[in-house]
Amino acid sequence: IVSALFHWRAPSGNSGANGSFYTKDTTFDVAAALADPNSAEYAELITDIDIVANQLKKLADAGIPVLWRPLHEAQGGWFWWGAQGSGALKELWMLMYDRMTNVHGLNNLIWVFTHTSDLSADWYPGDNYVDIVGYDGYADPANDASVSFSSQYATLKSRHDGKKLIALTET
Repeated sequence: IVSALFHWRAPSGNSGANGSFYTKDTTFDVAAALADPNSAEYAELITDIDIVANQLKKLADAGIPVLWRPLHEAQGGWFWWGAQGSGALKELWMLMYDRMTNVHGLNNLIWVFTHTSDLSADWYPGDNYVDIVGYDGYADPANDASVSFSSQYATLKSRHDGKKLIALTET
């Protein structure tokens, strides 16, 4: 099984030649792009999703399952996909899910949604679009013995009531 994190560079509006996934380095507005399916920005989203789907198809064709973790840490707002709030993030997640699953026929993806910060349920795309729920936490247990991420685990376990696997996805 392969684990893939999609550090998606904004489709356009970037400062610097290589683009950026950080909100501070792009003017790309995901909410505006999603609001107008006839816009160039919406087309850029679709193009990027299709490019990645074609690469993931190689793994599907080889019978390799993928822990697929796109749009991570959106709640923090430091990545462009979370900069316009939970509604835009969920819409983008569902668009990507639909396109990869129904258009490209990818059935090897295990969809992993990752929380950060206060674990707000507002950002969760929904049980139909997520297989594993995780938490990305950056405390230092080596310097603080009280840091165990147990409260985050307990919150997610209680919220998803055994319907989703719970993971510490990044630390």
